[in-house]
Amino acid sequence: MLCLILALQTVVPPATPPGSSGRELKIELTFDEAFFDSSDRNHDQRLTLAELTDALGQRIEHSFASHAEADAKVPLEKRNLMAREFAENIFRMLDVDADQRLTFAEFTKGATRKAPVMS
Repeated sequence: MLCLILALQTVVPPATPPGSSGRELKIELTFDEAFFDSSDRNHDQRLTLAELTDALGQRIEHSFASHAEADAKVPLEKRNLMAREFAENIFRMLDVDADQRLTFAEFTKGATRKAPVMS
C-alpha cells in the first residue's frame, strides 16, 4: 500500500499562526485495493489514465470541499490540472509494460516503490 500526502500552502493574512489549519491543506491518498476497485469504473480489473485522473480528482475535490479557505483560493481549473498532472506522473511510473492500462499487479508492485516527490 502506498500513502501519499499532498500539502498545499494557502496565502493567508499574517495574523494566522504558522502551522494552523488555515495555512495548509493536506490531501491524503492511499493507494490500496479499495482505491483500485473504486477507481475501476468499468470493472475490467484495469485502470486507464482517465479512471485514475477521475478518482484522484474526486479525492482532491473532497479535500478542498472540507477546507473553505483553500476551496476559495484555488480555482477549479487549477485543481483539475493538479489531478491530471499527478495522475499522469503516477500512471507513467506504474505502467511498467506501457500498455496504457494498470493491472492490479502493476498497481501494487508500483505502490511498494518509493513515490516521486511532487511539487
